[in-house]
Amino acid sequence: MKILLRIYSIYFYIIFILAFIVFIPVILLLAQFPGLQRTALSVNTFWSWTFFKLVFIPVKFTFKEKLSRKEKYIFCANHFSYIDIPVIAGLPLGFKFIGKSSITKVPIFGYMFKKLHITVNRSSIKSRAESLQKSRDALIEGFNLTFFPEGGILTNEPPKMVAFKDGAFKLAVDQNVPIVPVTMPYNFLILPDDDSYLFRPRKCRVIVHKPIYPQDHNHDLSELKAATKKVIEDELLKYHPSNVGSVG
Repeated sequence: MKILLRIYSIYFYIIFILAFIVFIPVILLLAQFPGLQRTALSVNTFWSWTFFKLVFIPVKFTFKEKLSRKEKYIFCANHFSYIDIPVIAGLPLGFKFIGKSSITKVPIFGYMFKKLHITVNRSSIKSRAESLQKSRDALIEGFNLTFFPEGGILTNEPPKMVAFKDGAFKLAVDQNVPIVPVTMPYNFLILPDDDSYLFRPRKCRVIVHKPIYPQDHNHDLSELKAATKKVIEDELLKYHPSNVGSVG
């Protein structure tokens, strides 16, 4: 079985690289022009759909409520696996990721990420301030944003989450933008964070929850953060009833 997983994993990585060789020149070209960044994000979404079809992992998006393309949202998702970014890139609403600056070290993918999205070095006060301003600017320009509020793959016990950081919720309160919780219950089973780098093909689910509006929580950052975390945890509980909770 392990030999089959290794063969499949090699195939997975080959397709990942080939897909980027095909798509990245177009994405990077479009990303150079501010007026074409939405088109670049659409190509990025198409890359995600194409890639997962080629590696035989069906990705199903379930929306608990229809989201308006005229409204801006801040998506907040659980983060247990390195596959989370490619999966959520398939969300068909133009958005910019806010991700760790270490992502830029990933060959090819990291360069594209830096050109199209927003990076932050959380150990640097200056970097955090700059990324927050870039995030505000992106919202003003009409882009949605996506955060992994745990701040990285930090849990050692998925599907248990670690405490959420404040960034996404501070931005939501300051800019009066709704938070949309997103639950990805199976990604850590497809690509566990166990240093094996082996993929286990199976169906992938992405549950996009109803928006949570800052005014419904008196624009209180702590309340908004707690409400978002609870929605994601409650959904994870449906898929992993004996192993959900918080770590830290």
